[in-house]
Amino acid sequence: YHFENVSLKEVIADAIDANALFASKCRVSVDLTTPNVDATVRADRDRLVQVILNLLSNASKFSDAGDTVRIVVARRENGVRIAVEDDGMGIPAEFHKRIFQRFAQADSSNTRLKDGTGLGLAISQKIARRMGSELKFKSEVGVGTTFYFDLPLAPPTAE
Repeated sequence: YHFENVSLKEVIADAIDANALFASKCRVSVDLTTPNVDATVRADRDRLVQVILNLLSNASKFSDAGDTVRIVVARRENGVRIAVEDDGMGIPAEFHKRIFQRFAQADSSNTRLKDGTGLGLAISQKIARRMGSELKFKSEVGVGTTFYFDLPLAPPTAE
């Protein structure tokens, strides 16, 4: 890991750009609902992009055509919360305890409609923890899902 001060706005823009083709294939749009919130966080830039990109691609994959996936950035007491929200199918309650396990998939049948290895959330959780955070979620079947994590603001630099 290479920790440095990074602009959250730039990282989110990179993740949105990297997900653009996939979102287009899924026929969903991605919206940064808080475009004026910028913060500098101390993180591994590439891995932070990876976490946000994974959350965006999952939200895109499990949303209906025409839906909008939202990224919400909110200031917290000593940091910032990054959330990715969708109005997709939601995560069944019986799957909640396993969601961050490797190879875990809510629908692991041979006829499942969505592709994936079941590794993305496990890897993203590991990265979030390495950056001093915890990936969490709230979900309701038929309503949607929000994945979120908090990062501390970077300490001010002496000029």
